[in-house]
Amino acid sequence: MVGDEEYEVFVKTDFTPDDFNADIHNLLYNHWNEIRGNQRLPSRADFNPAAIAPALPYILMLEVHPGNPMRFRFRLSGTETVEVMGINAMGHWIDEFPHTKEIIARYKRLVETGQPYYNSDKLHWAVKDFHHYTALTLPFSDDGKNVNILISTNYYF
Repeated sequence: MVGDEEYEVFVKTDFTPDDFNADIHNLLYNHWNEIRGNQRLPSRADFNPAAIAPALPYILMLEVHPGNPMRFRFRLSGTETVEVMGINAMGHWIDEFPHTKEIIARYKRLVETGQPYYNSDKLHWAVKDFHHYTALTLPFSDDGKNVNILISTNYYF
């Protein structure tokens, strides 16, 4: 376990794979870059779960619902994430859960900019003995312009 005194909370948009603390982030990032090619945003239709099989238990997929307010609904929640959260979030809106205001703000910024981010934070809702997490959150677009899906790998420690 990492003590709070040793723990850094951050959000990086200028990250490199050397920043990642878990292989699951590398798997997702490499696949995202591969399917993205020269495009700014890859399509969800090109995403191949088999390409990141070891990371699937740690994945979250969210639908972006534009509007005022912009909302995010869980489309998929990996088995490890379900265990950590103590609930299968699939079909739920993220704003139904406590301690998500900052996460929602990061998601909105990602949708507006199309800029992926890597973050590290305290874990407020775990039912298992984890206290922190890192997440790599990447944008996907069906039309190549508007972000409509977010996919994230979440490493808990």
